Amino acid sequence: MHENDGPKNNSLSLTTELIDEPLQIFNDMNNRFEYDEEITEAVNKWLDEHRIEDKWLFEAVYARKDELKYAAFLGFLFSRGVGCKIDEKQAFKYYKLKADMDDPLSQNQIGSYYHNGFGVKQDYKKAFYWLEKSANNGYVTAHTWLGTGQFWLGICHYRGIGTAKSIDESFSWFMKAAAQGESRAMDWLGYLYQCGGDDDGCDLKINKKYAAYWYGKAAKLGNRSAQSNFGTCYELGIGLNRDIHEALRWLQRASLHGNEFTRDPVVRILSRYRTLYY
Repeated sequence: MHENDGPKNNSLSLTTELIDEPLQIFNDMNNRFEYDEEITEAVNKWLDEHRIEDKWLFEAVYARKDELKYAAFLGFLFSRGVGCKIDEKQAFKYYKLKADMDDPLSQNQIGSYYHNGFGVKQDYKKAFYWLEKSANNGYVTAHTWLGTGQFWLGICHYRGIGTAKSIDESFSWFMKAAAQGESRAMDWLGYLYQCGGDDDGCDLKINKKYAAYWYGKAAKLGNRSAQSNFGTCYELGIGLNRDIHEALRWLQRASLHGNEFTRDPVVRILSRYRTLYY
Protein backbone atom coordinates (compact mmCIF):
# COMPACT_ATOMS: atom_id res chain seq x y z
CA MET A 1 0.00 0.00 0.00
CA HIS A 2 1.08 3.55 -0.61
CA GLU A 3 1.83 5.59 2.49
CA ASN A 4 0.07 8.96 2.72
CA ASP A 5 -1.83 11.14 5.13
CA GLY A 6 -5.40 10.55 6.25
CA PRO A 7 -7.31 7.67 7.76
CA LYS A 8 -7.61 4.33 6.02
CA ASN A 9 -10.53 1.93 5.97
CA ASN A 10 -10.37 -1.16 8.13
CA SER A 11 -12.17 -4.50 8.04
CA LEU A 12 -15.04 -3.23 10.21
CA SER A 13 -15.80 -0.42 7.77
CA LEU A 14 -15.95 -2.66 4.70
CA THR A 15 -19.56 -3.12 3.70
CA THR A 16 -20.73 -6.06 1.64
CA GLU A 17 -21.31 -3.68 -1.25
CA LEU A 18 -17.71 -2.50 -1.07
CA ILE A 19 -16.25 -6.00 -0.71
CA ASP A 20 -18.21 -7.13 -3.74
CA GLU A 21 -16.19 -4.75 -5.92
CA PRO A 22 -12.89 -6.71 -5.76
CA LEU A 23 -14.96 -9.90 -5.88
CA GLN A 24 -16.41 -8.67 -9.18
CA ILE A 25 -12.91 -7.84 -10.43
CA PHE A 26 -11.85 -11.39 -9.57
CA ASN A 27 -14.87 -12.94 -11.28
CA ASP A 28 -14.65 -10.77 -14.39
CA MET A 29 -10.93 -11.36 -14.91
CA ASN A 30 -11.35 -15.09 -14.42
CA ASN A 31 -14.10 -15.07 -17.02
CA ARG A 32 -11.57 -13.48 -19.38
CA PHE A 33 -9.02 -16.13 -18.35
CA GLU A 34 -6.51 -13.63 -16.97
CA TYR A 35 -3.38 -14.74 -15.14
CA ASP A 36 -3.42 -14.89 -11.33
CA GLU A 37 -0.60 -12.34 -11.34
CA GLU A 38 -2.74 -9.90 -13.32
CA ILE A 39 -5.72 -10.44 -11.04
CA THR A 40 -3.52 -9.82 -7.99
CA GLU A 41 -2.27 -6.59 -9.54
CA ALA A 42 -5.83 -5.45 -10.26
CA VAL A 43 -6.99 -6.23 -6.72
CA ASN A 44 -4.00 -4.39 -5.25
CA LYS A 45 -4.75 -1.41 -7.48
CA TRP A 46 -8.33 -1.38 -6.17
CA LEU A 47 -7.01 -1.51 -2.59
CA ASP A 48 -4.74 1.46 -3.25
CA GLU A 49 -7.52 3.48 -4.84
CA HIS A 50 -9.83 2.83 -1.88
CA ARG A 51 -7.09 3.29 0.75
CA ILE A 52 -7.69 -0.16 2.17
CA GLU A 53 -5.00 -2.38 3.66
CA ASP A 54 -4.90 -5.83 2.09
CA LYS A 55 -5.25 -7.46 5.52
CA TRP A 56 -8.56 -5.64 6.06
CA LEU A 57 -9.91 -7.01 2.80
CA PHE A 58 -8.80 -10.50 3.73
CA GLU A 59 -10.37 -10.30 7.18
CA ALA A 60 -13.63 -8.97 5.76
CA VAL A 61 -13.82 -11.75 3.16
CA TYR A 62 -12.82 -14.38 5.71
CA ALA A 63 -15.61 -13.17 8.00
CA ARG A 64 -17.98 -14.13 5.15
CA LYS A 65 -16.36 -17.52 4.54
CA ASP A 66 -19.68 -19.32 5.00
CA GLU A 67 -21.16 -17.43 2.05
CA LEU A 68 -20.50 -19.55 -1.03
CA LYS A 69 -20.08 -16.63 -3.41
CA TYR A 70 -16.84 -15.66 -1.62
CA ALA A 71 -15.35 -19.18 -1.55
CA ALA A 72 -13.23 -19.06 -4.72
CA PHE A 73 -12.16 -15.47 -3.99
CA LEU A 74 -11.04 -16.51 -0.51
CA GLY A 75 -9.15 -19.43 -2.03
CA PHE A 76 -7.46 -16.96 -4.36
CA LEU A 77 -6.47 -14.65 -1.47
CA PHE A 78 -4.94 -17.61 0.39
CA SER A 79 -3.12 -18.84 -2.72
CA ARG A 80 -1.64 -15.42 -3.52
CA GLY A 81 -1.02 -14.27 0.04
CA VAL A 82 -3.18 -11.16 -0.29
CA GLY A 83 -3.55 -9.86 3.28
CA CYS A 84 -2.39 -13.17 4.73
CA LYS A 85 0.40 -15.71 4.54
CA ILE A 86 0.22 -18.01 1.54
CA ASP A 87 -1.63 -21.14 2.64
CA GLU A 88 -2.23 -23.69 -0.11
CA LYS A 89 -4.21 -25.99 2.19
CA GLN A 90 -6.70 -23.23 2.93
CA ALA A 91 -6.73 -22.22 -0.74
CA PHE A 92 -7.57 -25.81 -1.68
CA LYS A 93 -10.31 -25.94 0.96
CA TYR A 94 -12.16 -22.90 -0.35
CA TYR A 95 -11.66 -23.62 -4.03
CA LYS A 96 -13.07 -27.09 -3.32
CA LEU A 97 -16.27 -25.62 -1.90
CA LYS A 98 -16.91 -23.82 -5.19
CA ALA A 99 -15.68 -26.74 -7.30
CA ASP A 100 -18.32 -28.95 -5.72
CA MET A 101 -20.90 -26.48 -7.05
CA ASP A 102 -19.71 -27.07 -10.65
CA ASP A 103 -17.66 -23.87 -10.96
CA PRO A 104 -15.22 -24.68 -13.83
CA LEU A 105 -12.49 -22.28 -12.64
CA SER A 106 -12.43 -23.85 -9.19
CA GLN A 107 -12.56 -27.34 -10.67
CA ASN A 108 -9.53 -26.47 -12.78
CA GLN A 109 -7.71 -25.15 -9.71
CA ILE A 110 -8.49 -28.29 -7.71
CA GLY A 111 -7.27 -30.45 -10.59
CA SER A 112 -4.05 -28.44 -10.73
CA TYR A 113 -3.60 -28.72 -6.96
CA TYR A 114 -3.97 -32.50 -7.11
CA HIS A 115 -1.65 -32.71 -10.10
CA ASN A 116 1.10 -30.67 -8.44
CA GLY A 117 0.50 -31.67 -4.81
CA PHE A 118 -0.28 -28.11 -3.71
CA GLY A 119 -2.12 -28.08 -0.38
CA VAL A 120 -3.09 -31.71 -0.79
CA LYS A 121 -1.42 -35.07 -1.39
CA GLN A 122 -0.53 -35.50 -5.06
CA ASP A 123 -3.11 -37.71 -6.73
CA TYR A 124 -3.16 -37.99 -10.52
CA LYS A 125 -6.46 -39.86 -10.63
CA LYS A 126 -8.20 -37.09 -8.71
CA ALA A 127 -6.39 -34.51 -10.83
CA PHE A 128 -7.76 -36.16 -13.95
CA TYR A 129 -11.26 -36.31 -12.48
CA TRP A 130 -11.38 -32.59 -11.70
CA LEU A 131 -9.65 -31.48 -14.88
CA GLU A 132 -12.11 -33.51 -16.92
CA LYS A 133 -15.04 -31.92 -15.10
CA SER A 134 -13.53 -28.49 -15.68
CA ALA A 135 -12.89 -29.14 -19.36
CA ASN A 136 -16.37 -30.58 -19.91
CA ASN A 137 -17.75 -27.40 -18.36
CA GLY A 138 -15.91 -25.43 -21.03
CA TYR A 139 -12.90 -24.15 -19.10
CA VAL A 140 -9.99 -23.29 -21.40
CA THR A 141 -7.82 -20.19 -21.54
CA ALA A 142 -6.64 -17.93 -24.33
CA HIS A 143 -3.27 -17.87 -22.52
CA THR A 144 -0.65 -20.53 -22.01
CA TRP A 145 -1.62 -21.16 -18.43
CA LEU A 146 -0.43 -24.24 -16.45
CA GLY A 147 -3.65 -26.09 -15.42
CA THR A 148 -5.69 -25.32 -18.56
CA GLY A 149 -8.31 -28.03 -18.39
CA GLN A 150 -8.38 -29.28 -21.96
CA PHE A 151 -4.63 -29.08 -22.50
CA TRP A 152 -3.89 -30.99 -19.32
CA LEU A 153 -6.48 -33.62 -20.17
CA GLY A 154 -4.51 -34.19 -23.35
CA ILE A 155 -1.35 -34.64 -21.29
CA CYS A 156 -3.14 -37.01 -18.90
CA HIS A 157 -4.34 -39.21 -21.77
CA TYR A 158 -0.94 -39.14 -23.48
CA ARG A 159 0.98 -40.17 -20.37
CA GLY A 160 -1.69 -42.33 -18.78
CA ILE A 161 -2.02 -40.08 -15.73
CA GLY A 162 -5.14 -41.06 -13.83
CA THR A 163 -6.59 -42.84 -16.85
CA ALA A 164 -5.65 -45.35 -19.53
CA LYS A 165 -3.09 -44.08 -22.01
CA SER A 166 -4.71 -43.12 -25.31
CA ILE A 167 -3.06 -41.15 -28.09
CA ASP A 168 -6.42 -40.73 -29.83
CA GLU A 169 -8.02 -39.20 -26.72
CA SER A 170 -4.95 -37.06 -26.17
CA PHE A 171 -5.15 -35.82 -29.76
CA SER A 172 -8.85 -35.02 -29.36
CA TRP A 173 -8.28 -32.87 -26.25
CA PHE A 174 -5.29 -31.10 -27.80
CA MET A 175 -7.45 -30.21 -30.81
CA LYS A 176 -10.11 -28.72 -28.52
CA ALA A 177 -7.54 -26.69 -26.61
CA ALA A 178 -5.81 -25.56 -29.82
CA ALA A 179 -9.14 -24.27 -31.13
CA GLN A 180 -9.15 -21.93 -28.12
CA GLY A 181 -5.66 -20.61 -28.92
CA GLU A 182 -3.66 -22.83 -26.53
CA SER A 183 -0.18 -22.80 -28.10
CA ARG A 184 1.15 -25.72 -26.04
CA ALA A 185 -1.62 -27.91 -27.44
CA MET A 186 -0.69 -26.79 -30.97
CA ASP A 187 2.94 -27.74 -30.34
CA TRP A 188 1.83 -31.17 -29.13
CA LEU A 189 -0.35 -31.63 -32.20
CA GLY A 190 2.72 -30.95 -34.31
CA TYR A 191 4.63 -33.58 -32.35
CA LEU A 192 1.86 -36.17 -32.67
CA TYR A 193 1.56 -35.59 -36.41
CA GLN A 194 5.33 -35.80 -36.78
CA CYS A 195 5.68 -39.04 -34.84
CA GLY A 196 2.26 -40.67 -35.18
CA GLY A 197 0.66 -42.82 -32.52
CA ASP A 198 2.75 -45.33 -30.62
CA ASP A 199 -0.01 -47.30 -28.90
CA ASP A 200 -2.04 -50.24 -30.21
CA GLY A 201 -5.20 -49.25 -32.02
CA CYS A 202 -4.21 -45.61 -32.48
CA ASP A 203 -5.73 -44.12 -35.61
CA LEU A 204 -3.34 -41.19 -35.87
CA LYS A 205 -0.99 -41.41 -38.83
CA ILE A 206 2.20 -39.48 -39.49
CA ASN A 207 1.55 -36.34 -41.52
CA LYS A 208 4.60 -34.11 -41.74
CA LYS A 209 2.75 -31.28 -43.48
CA TYR A 210 0.27 -31.10 -40.60
CA ALA A 211 3.18 -31.32 -38.15
CA ALA A 212 4.82 -28.27 -39.70
CA TYR A 213 1.47 -26.48 -39.84
CA TRP A 214 0.79 -26.86 -36.10
CA TYR A 215 4.38 -26.11 -35.11
CA GLY A 216 4.11 -22.94 -37.19
CA LYS A 217 0.84 -21.80 -35.59
CA ALA A 218 2.25 -22.27 -32.10
CA ALA A 219 5.59 -20.69 -33.04
CA LYS A 220 3.87 -17.55 -34.29
CA LEU A 221 2.08 -17.29 -30.94
CA GLY A 222 5.47 -17.16 -29.21
CA ASN A 223 5.74 -20.76 -27.99
CA ARG A 224 9.49 -21.30 -27.75
CA SER A 225 9.32 -25.10 -27.99
CA ALA A 226 7.30 -24.78 -31.19
CA GLN A 227 9.70 -22.15 -32.52
CA SER A 228 12.53 -24.64 -32.11
CA ASN A 229 10.49 -27.41 -33.74
CA PHE A 230 9.39 -25.13 -36.59
CA GLY A 231 12.98 -24.10 -37.21
CA THR A 232 14.00 -27.75 -37.33
CA CYS A 233 11.24 -28.40 -39.89
CA TYR A 234 12.76 -25.72 -42.11
CA GLU A 235 16.28 -27.02 -41.53
CA LEU A 236 15.48 -30.65 -42.37
CA GLY A 237 12.59 -30.13 -44.77
CA ILE A 238 9.98 -31.73 -42.52
CA GLY A 239 6.59 -31.03 -44.05
CA LEU A 240 7.80 -28.00 -46.00
CA ASN A 241 10.62 -26.95 -48.31
CA ARG A 242 14.04 -26.64 -46.73
CA ASP A 243 14.95 -23.04 -46.03
CA ILE A 244 18.09 -22.44 -44.00
CA HIS A 245 17.36 -18.73 -43.61
CA GLU A 246 13.94 -19.48 -42.08
CA ALA A 247 15.41 -22.29 -39.98
CA LEU A 248 17.97 -19.93 -38.49
CA ARG A 249 15.37 -17.22 -37.94
CA TRP A 250 13.08 -19.47 -35.90
CA LEU A 251 15.86 -21.23 -34.00
CA GLN A 252 17.36 -17.88 -33.04
CA ARG A 253 13.95 -16.64 -31.95
CA ALA A 254 13.51 -19.71 -29.74
CA SER A 255 16.98 -19.20 -28.29
CA LEU A 256 16.24 -15.56 -27.51
CA HIS A 257 13.08 -16.69 -25.72
CA GLY A 258 15.13 -18.92 -23.44
CA ASN A 259 15.09 -22.30 -25.20
CA GLU A 260 18.58 -23.59 -24.44
CA PHE A 261 18.11 -26.61 -26.70
CA THR A 262 18.20 -24.36 -29.78
CA ARG A 263 21.68 -23.04 -29.15
CA ASP A 264 23.55 -26.02 -30.63
CA PRO A 265 21.39 -26.10 -33.81
CA VAL A 266 22.02 -22.38 -34.31
CA VAL A 267 25.78 -22.92 -33.97
CA ARG A 268 25.55 -25.93 -36.28
CA ILE A 269 23.69 -24.01 -38.98
CA LEU A 270 25.98 -21.01 -38.75
CA SER A 271 29.00 -23.31 -38.99
CA ARG A 272 27.64 -25.44 -41.83
CA TYR A 273 26.33 -22.54 -43.88
CA ARG A 274 28.72 -19.82 -42.74
CA THR A 275 29.27 -18.58 -46.30
CA LEU A 276 25.63 -17.48 -46.32
CA TYR A 277 26.05 -15.28 -43.27
CA TYR A 278 29.63 -13.99 -43.32
